[in-house]
Amino acid sequence: MNNISIRLLRENELSPGEHILRLAFGTLIGLPQTTDFCSDANYVETRSQIDLTAAFAAEVDGQLVGSNIAVCWGSVGFWEPLRVHPDSWGRGVAQRLIDSLNE
Repeated sequence: MNNISIRLLRENELSPGEHILRLAFGTLIGLPQTTDFCSDANYVETRSQIDLTAAFAAEVDGQLVGSNIAVCWGSVGFWEPLRVHPDSWGRGVAQRLIDSLNE
């Protein structure tokens, strides 16, 4: 999958990003209804309010397939749950999102 592009996450992609998070983690832990994962929380939108200029999107053929949000608290930096759509697992999307944090 060489056609992965990384760019800033757009505000209109917060809801699809949340869906990908639920689907990815629900799939990972084997929930019968994968999108029920933490359905009472809103991870992507609340994290993006910290600094949307540190929110990255992975796109393949015009489709959002993953995202990641970097957070800096003083001298400590970390990224929020990196999420990749299960259909794109094993194709280098996560690595490209991690690499974007170093650019």
